Amino acid sequence: MLKRLHIFVNYVILHIPLYRLVGTYYIFRRCISALFSRPPKP
Repeated sequence: MLKRLHIFVNYVILHIPLYRLVGTYYIFRRCISALFSRPPKP
């Protein structure tokens, strides 16, 4: 089971373009920072 999971993780890392992962992380960080910097409405 653990070995299959490791193979699956390697497959995902090798086959998903790195720029897509970086782009997703960047968008996620922007959304989080926007949520925290915006003052809460009453």
